[in-house]
Amino acid sequence: MAPTRELARQVEKEFRESAPSLDTICLYGGTPIGQQMRELGYGIDVAVGTPGRIIDLMKRGALNLSEVQFMVLDEADQMLQVGFAEDVEIILQKLPETSEHDVFATMPSWIRSLTKKYLNNPLTIDLVGDSDQKLADGITMYSISAESYGKAGIIGPLVARIPSNAKPYTVTYHRVRERALAGFRDGNFNILVATDVAAVDLMCLMSIW
Repeated sequence: MAPTRELARQVEKEFRESAPSLDTICLYGGTPIGQQMRELGYGIDVAVGTPGRIIDLMKRGALNLSEVQFMVLDEADQMLQVGFAEDVEIILQKLPETSEHDVFATMPSWIRSLTKKYLNNPLTIDLVGDSDQKLADGITMYSISAESYGKAGIIGPLVARIPSNAKPYTVTYHRVRERALAGFRDGNFNILVATDVAAVDLMCLMSIW
């Protein structure tokens, strides 16, 4: 499971490229659910999706989790921030007790509660330690908290301070799609202004490079 469609698509793409013998599917909202239901009916080895669409497919009887062997929650801490906490618990409750759960996330209290509730003797691997720098080398992220009415007054002076050889690109959660991420990856622009949720997708993309 992933918190956003962009991250889900990125993860599913990695599965397709690294394990082409597996039948994979990406499940997220905003696309025709009928096609996803038909593909699930043929049988799938790996399903990557967002909690909302996963639950929708479960309710329609198109997705059965009773034989799931491995469940991975990617960026699980962001599930809480985008309002998926209840959905995640609903999905976890449908998994067989013998399934293996892996959680990739920072560890706020909600994630710790999940691990205690659904994992037996979990192993914690800390890849960050005390460092607050969680981005790839050579990439720096800045954030400024502001009310909606004050954003225009902040962005202007920031753009004025950008070096002349930099290429800025502004994105919000609703405008972030594969084209924007691909443009950043390919070097068409090297500065992105993003919402907090969109920034999750960008950080995940950076970690995959």
